[in-house]
Amino acid sequence: MTENALFVDGRLHKIGDELEWAYDRADWLRPWRITGPRVEAEFHPFHEKAARTELGVVGNETHQCFGHFSGRAQADDGAWIGLDGLTGWAEEARNRW
Repeated sequence: MTENALFVDGRLHKIGDELEWAYDRADWLRPWRITGPRVEAEFHPFHEKAARTELGVVGNETHQCFGHFSGRAQADDGAWIGLDGLTGWAEEARNRW
């Protein structure tokens, strides 16, 4: 997934690298590990919102988790920015059609 960025002091730093997201689909509130060339982070969810639709051959399942980040990410200028305590979200959506 390459829809990731770091927003620092009014400037958007696109993280175009493919990131590896490791998380437990059996327990969405366990910490997630996010790694890549410019990211070394964990996401600690405190709330999960789940939605599922099953209409025969068409289906959707989405898990949105809200929580706090820890770790760091690298800005375009090479500076590493701490993410500790940053509140945000992460999600997984699976669609079938």
